[in-house]
Formats: sequence, C-alpha cells, structure tokens
Amino acid sequence: MRKHLILAAAPLALVAVPALAQNATGTVDVTGSVAGRCLFTTATDLIPLGELALPGSDSNAGKLDAAVVNAGSAELVGWCNHAAATMDVEATALTNLAPVADGFTNVIDYTAVATATNEATASDTTTVAGAGTASNLGMYTGPIAVTIDDAASANKLLVAGAYTGLIKVTLKPNYTPPSP
Repeated sequence: MRKHLILAAAPLALVAVPALAQNATGTVDVTGSVAGRCLFTTATDLIPLGELALPGSDSNAGKLDAAVVNAGSAELVGWCNHAAATMDVEATALTNLAPVADGFTNVIDYTAVATATNEATASDTTTVAGAGTASNLGMYTGPIAVTIDDAASANKLLVAGAYTGLIKVTLKPNYTPPSP
C-alpha cells in the first residue's frame, strides 16, 4: 500500500508549485516651476496732443495750454503672475530741440500716472530724474490706463516745433522660484 501511495503521490510532486511573488514599488517625483513673469500684451500706445499753445491775442497766447496736455491718455494691457508684482512709472518731459531765448521754453513738465483696474496706481513727475515709487500690483491681468496731469511750462512762451516725451511703465514680478 505504501508503494501505491508513493506512486499516487509522485504525479503530484511533478506539478510545479508557484513561487511566492513579492511586489516592488518605485517612485518618480515630477517637479517643475514657473518663473515670475510680467508681460505687456499691448506694449505701446500714442498720446497725440496736437497744438500745445493757447490761441488768441491776450497775454496768455503762445503759452502752454495745460488742459490739452492734462487730457492726454493711453492704454496698455499686461499681466504679472505673482502676488508680489509691482508697477512703476518713469516719465520724461515733453521737449523741443530748438534753441531757447529769454521768455521762452522748450520744456513741458508733467506727472504721468499709470492705473490698473485693481486700483494699483504708480506715478512719476518729469521734474525728478528716475522712476517714481513702485506700487504693489499683485497678480494681475488687464488694462493699465496711462494719463497725464499737472502740465507746466514755467508760464513762458513755447518755442515752435515738435515736442516729444516718453512715459515708461514697468511691471516687475519680484519672484524667483526656489532651485530644484
């Protein structure tokens, strides 16, 4: 009987018994970053002021028509992707390269103001060199209105010719992502 039992068990021994499997898990971290960035999608505009001097024949004729300059406005469109973003303005006076005589001027000073729709406002006056104080813009996308105010020419007669100035609005993200 033992022989029969051994013979009957022999085929069972030939059947392969599967090995116990062990799972292994590996991981791959996925990282990335986005640099702080600001961009103007409409980066230029023009403020065509036209005739800058008052008309007429009284004592103000030929002097600055401040209302014309103060009505100047333009619109830029931009965005910044970080909450610490700032905006500043740097303006240069309207100037004419023609020579000047006593009683005349070829410089028109003013204050430039940039206002975002989130009420962030930055300004600069042309009587002080360099940009004005930066204003917190924050994470922003949309229009930025650029206006002129407080035009002045020392109450002098304006020299004939073309006057040009520049208003530079700068958006800064003020963010650098950490190194990986």
